[in-house]
Amino acid sequence: SPRVRGLDLLERAGLLGPGTSLVHGNHPGRGEPARLARAGVVLVHCPGTHAFFGRAPFPLERYRRAGVPVALGTDSLASNEDLDLGRELALLRRAQPGLSPGEAFSMATVQGARALGAQGATGELEAGRFADLALHEGPFDEHEVLEAVTCGEAGVTGTWVGGRQRFCAPR
Repeated sequence: SPRVRGLDLLERAGLLGPGTSLVHGNHPGRGEPARLARAGVVLVHCPGTHAFFGRAPFPLERYRRAGVPVALGTDSLASNEDLDLGRELALLRRAQPGLSPGEAFSMATVQGARALGAQGATGELEAGRFADLALHEGPFDEHEVLEAVTCGEAGVTGTWVGGRQRFCAPR
C-alpha cells in the first residue's frame, strides 16, 4: 500500500509480536521504537551491511532507550565484505564508541539467541545449553578480554562447533 509504513503493514498482518525479529531498522519513524518494544520484537543490527552502504549512524540508543532488545547479525555477502561475527562486533564498537564491551557481547550472544527464538537453549554459558566456542589467545587479563574480543584485537586460535574442534591455528 502506498504511503503506509512497513511496520503498519506487519502489524495489520499479525506479524508484529514476541516471535518477530526485524532486521536493519535504520530509519525508525516517530514512536516506532516504542511500538517494537511493546510488541516484544527483537531488532537485528548488521554493522557490516550498514557500513557497506555508508548509512548515517545507526540509532542504537534510540532503540535501547525505548526498551527494544537489539541483536547483532550479518547480512548476505551481496552487501557485506564478510559474514564473520567477530568483524561485526569490531565494526559495532567502532561505530558506537559509548557501547561497553559487555553490551556489545550480549548483542552477539544473549540477544542473538533471543532473535532466533533460542533463548534458554543457547546464548549464555550455562549447564545444559548449546555452545559453539572460539578460543582467543593474547596477553589479556579477565578485565581486558571482552574489550579485546569485541574490538577484534584477539585472534581466534581454535573453534568448537557442536562439541567438536573445527579449527586449530598452527603454532
